[in-house]
Amino acid sequence: MSDSRFFDDRLTYLSFVTTSNEKNVVAKEISSVIKSISKEKAALRIFDAGIGDGSLLMNVIKNCHKEFPYIPFFVMAKEISIEDVRLALEKLSDRFIEHPNMVFTITNLYFSEAASLKSNNAKKQKKMKWNTLALEGNSSFEFNQQLTDVDKLLKDSWTIEEDPVTHRASYKNPSVLTIYRKDHENLVERYIPAKDDDKKLFDLVLASQPYRSRTSEKKKADFVIKPMIDILNKSGKLVVVHSCGNDSVSKVIKLLWPKETPFPTPARSIIKYLKKSLSTRKLDDLVFHKPVKFEYNLKSIPEDSNSIATSLFSAAWNNIVYVGQMTEDQINEAQSDGKHIEVVESLLEENNNIVKFNNEMFVIEKNRIFKP
Repeated sequence: MSDSRFFDDRLTYLSFVTTSNEKNVVAKEISSVIKSISKEKAALRIFDAGIGDGSLLMNVIKNCHKEFPYIPFFVMAKEISIEDVRLALEKLSDRFIEHPNMVFTITNLYFSEAASLKSNNAKKQKKMKWNTLALEGNSSFEFNQQLTDVDKLLKDSWTIEEDPVTHRASYKNPSVLTIYRKDHENLVERYIPAKDDDKKLFDLVLASQPYRSRTSEKKKADFVIKPMIDILNKSGKLVVVHSCGNDSVSKVIKLLWPKETPFPTPARSIIKYLKKSLSTRKLDDLVFHKPVKFEYNLKSIPEDSNSIATSLFSAAWNNIVYVGQMTEDQINEAQSDGKHIEVVESLLEENNNIVKFNNEMFVIEKNRIFKP
């Protein structure tokens, strides 16, 4: 498709996940936020605003288990892609062994709908697919078999259609899948969602790369960040992570697509917009932490062209156009005369085969109490 968006290419996305260390580095950066969560909780509630392949969330759950080893977890995730849902569920079995008193819910609803587990479209709400999986047994092997055996259920539930207004992918049927261990049902029953529940509130909300980088701060705030602020518990923390440029991506884009501005809205401009557009009442309840920049890299890749591993050049090029969120047309244009080869090879030579990427993280906290 000529108008294909960057994230429509599964191979590009999966290559990025496997050849960069972004997920691990982001999880490490979030560690300090998890450590700062009050220990005086009956349960910990976590929301992931876009689970992707599940790598980041699984690391966050591991970290939360370290800090809160005994209390129940209610973990909710949003994801429209059936491929990503499959990949994420395949990683869950070990988490239910380490932290058995956990309820895990995943949905394909929009940001503004997910916490209520209800579609705002009355016609679609009537077609809601509501499923529960109570895992039998007590071993990772048994759990994994059951988690990978839900494919038919996902195929019937996680279907996509094009939104007639935005022309973007939208869910055909709103769907909810909740998973927990049957032998711990009595301990987690109160955290298992029901269709008529009130909107859920969360202690930790993750929003890692939740929007297209070129989107205006208004759209990023109105359609993603504000709905996430609205689902924060008292003292809840929203962690937003996005690419910010001034790295290898920016260098390559400047040479190949000089008119492009891939990262026009840094955290400070988003925060500025939020402070202007939120009501005084809401602002009084929020603390905006100073944005933090951090770096991640392309993983070490053999230079041997005969290796069965992904080639260094291919991984570098793939990750640069993925992080830069270049369209299929732009990529094809850059590859047509081979100029991209010269640019990327020159970058690798100048930087000793190291490709650097910069992310920015900012935390919005609700009802923080300052000590004098």
